[in-house]
Amino acid sequence: MATQAFSAMRRSLTWCFLVSAGIASLEALGYCLTQGAENALPLAEFAQRFSNTCLILLVATTATWIVIWFFVVWLGGVRPGLALFFMLSFFALLGFLVSLLDVGLALTAKLAPYQSLLMMDSFFFSLIAAVLASLIVGKVSRRARPMGLTPRAFTMLAVLLAATAFAIWRRGGRFSQAPVIIFWGVFAVAAVAVMVVLWWLGRKPIRLGVTLAAFSAAVFAPLFVPLFVPLALGPAPVPQPPAKTASALSHPIKHVILITVDTLRRDALGCYNPNTTGSPRIDEFAGDCALFMNAFSSAPWTYPSIASILTGLAPRVHQLIDGRLKLPENVPTMAEYMEGAGYRTAGLGYNSILLPRSRLDRGFEQYDWFPSYALTVKNFDVGLTHELLNLTFVRRPSTAQLTDQAIQWSKDNAQQDYFFWIHYFDPHTPYAPPAEFLPTDPKGYARCTTGKFVMWTPRSAGCSIHSRPSASMTTPSSC
Repeated sequence: MATQAFSAMRRSLTWCFLVSAGIASLEALGYCLTQGAENALPLAEFAQRFSNTCLILLVATTATWIVIWFFVVWLGGVRPGLALFFMLSFFALLGFLVSLLDVGLALTAKLAPYQSLLMMDSFFFSLIAAVLASLIVGKVSRRARPMGLTPRAFTMLAVLLAATAFAIWRRGGRFSQAPVIIFWGVFAVAAVAVMVVLWWLGRKPIRLGVTLAAFSAAVFAPLFVPLFVPLALGPAPVPQPPAKTASALSHPIKHVILITVDTLRRDALGCYNPNTTGSPRIDEFAGDCALFMNAFSSAPWTYPSIASILTGLAPRVHQLIDGRLKLPENVPTMAEYMEGAGYRTAGLGYNSILLPRSRLDRGFEQYDWFPSYALTVKNFDVGLTHELLNLTFVRRPSTAQLTDQAIQWSKDNAQQDYFFWIHYFDPHTPYAPPAEFLPTDPKGYARCTTGKFVMWTPRSAGCSIHSRPSASMTTPSSC
């Protein structure tokens, strides 16, 4: 009895591992497609992210299988193989669709307003498709001879997907100048040879088990490298603070604060629109400052326009015009200049595209950006693993919490000269303002719901996302 239970557990873990490795390979492919060749990771980091991703997916699939086994197999009496087929089909299809969706979101901004809706559609489509496929397999296997699937072909598929992911990564690095036909021709020949060897090894269960053990060891080996590298190389050197060229006592202006608000229309502020009374603090502040009436954003979306604010360069100069790109190392930032002048620098804000991977954090001694993970695990930031971490370990502070943190930082550093950048995200989609800011005139506005998006729009505009009046590119500026 114990032997049978152990054998069943080993088979289940084997299938969960193969599906996890396949989904991790899809996410690695998605990363390569969205980041571009110029942002290719070093081999060690790429391998570590692949291992982390595979481990997270293995834990998720295994935990899900334990729940399904208890409620569906043990209590419900469903055949274990059929229940396992359902779960693996669901995860495989969902992993593929989420990776495809994330690639689409990175390549075009047109899908962004529908992200939550498309994510839900992907989940329910995968669930329904897995249920239908399981019913069909269950019906066929009852009438005909029971179907017995071995990991042989799926091992070959998982290895091929992983090899393809590493080949595309390598193509973006060392072999970026190699002719496309030669590179992929060599890869195709090598892949066929490996598949033939794997097919031969899989003919006997013992050899297949050894192959799976070797494959799993290769996948998870990078997880243990950080444990041994410090022992071999000794302690890492202590980083030194950057040299400052000016004394903090020589600054005529002690505190420089930059506040930016994502997608805030100028006609939503009373200082620009007399018919609006929803921004009394900003209006009061603008009344005591220099108010620019003819200032224009450098671009109609966040990434290039914020980069222009922080660098003083036009988008075609700093080249941050694509969500896959990072700020080039030769482009200096405002924070770097302020740091070099002797100011302490800090950034605090909320927007996933402005996370440190954008390299807009250069020059900031402290960069607290959200959404952030309570549990930091390096992954490809694409696909099912990324979404699972977002659902379980992500931190999303409210506007009040962000403001309280900014006020506390200012108090803690009041005796120092500093440059402090604060970025708010609230006016961005999905349009779901707090209850106290909802429209008070039910006759003039309509509450429109699209997926998770809640929008209050004039009744004359209708409930289409694209029917809202287009936002003016004019950006308010004050002292």
